[in-house]
Amino acid sequence: MLGNALETRTDKTEEEDMPVKPSEELLLKLKISDLLRIGISQNHIKTAILLFVFGIQFYYQIEDYFKEQAQKYANELWTFLSHSGLTILIILLVGFLLFSLLFSMVRTAVLFYDLRFYRISQSYRIVSGLLTRKNLLLPFRKIQDLNWETGPVKRLFGIYKVVIHQASGGITPENKFPEVPGCLINHIETIRKDLFGADQLLDQPLIYSSSYYWRRTWLRYGWIPALLATPLLLLNWHYVFILILWVVYILIHSRLMIGKSYFQITNQQILVSSGAFSHRFKQMDLSKVQHVEFRQGVFIKKRGLATLVIGNAASTMRLPFIDAGIARRLHDYLLYYAETSTSEWI
Repeated sequence: MLGNALETRTDKTEEEDMPVKPSEELLLKLKISDLLRIGISQNHIKTAILLFVFGIQFYYQIEDYFKEQAQKYANELWTFLSHSGLTILIILLVGFLLFSLLFSMVRTAVLFYDLRFYRISQSYRIVSGLLTRKNLLLPFRKIQDLNWETGPVKRLFGIYKVVIHQASGGITPENKFPEVPGCLINHIETIRKDLFGADQLLDQPLIYSSSYYWRRTWLRYGWIPALLATPLLLLNWHYVFILILWVVYILIHSRLMIGKSYFQITNQQILVSSGAFSHRFKQMDLSKVQHVEFRQGVFIKKRGLATLVIGNAASTMRLPFIDAGIARRLHDYLLYYAETSTSEWI
């Protein structure tokens, strides 16, 4: 009897001493249909540019080994393109874009296959990948800021891409900015509540960048490159249509950009909006601030404007072309908050 009692008590003691595994809550799981929507909504023009650059680099690599053959095929391709009609060129362009679409979808499937996003006490866990299964843990205290964005196609599906920036100490570059695509708005609100608590920004005013921001952007990236490219008109006057299209495109891009360039701030948090065709958001707790930079060039100083750059242990956020008085007060307050805050930043 005594032996049985001692044995039972020993078993209970061992069970009590065993660590309790924290429970996991599944916040998001991507299915094949989700991966299809994410792949379609990717920036395929950006993918096409990357493929084009990679193709040029590949050509220069093989040219060292097969110089004569590479030069021969390059000359034949240039001769074919120069004698091709507009229809052939359009077909080739569409075909290249379709290849970029297929590449984006395959890449999405490989990287984010069966992605599962868990919440464990004061941490997140992300598991994803087809060829290489990644298992990444993100403690709340190491997260520096939360980023989410949408775009024209993503808006049709009602999805967002979420990127979580964490401090880089002991973290490999590929795990420093883990990405969770295919999130719905309720997923973002859940993450924001976990990291920042109750929404204090809801009733705060939107402070926009000055309209001078879009005019300067249009001049710098639209008119100046177009004027520098005018010698092309000596080769073929048809280039005038390309230059006009470029100036109009930058105009549209700049006007869309100024409508999304704003921020909201409380005494503890800041949210910055940016983008043009896409719409990006970045939210950060002010206790994570590591440095603040007040920038004011000659031209914007005359207009009473300044740009504020706020940095943490993982990234930076810009408040471009805002009122200089507001920028100076924010600069002083953020420095004071960073020096006096007792909250953990890592």
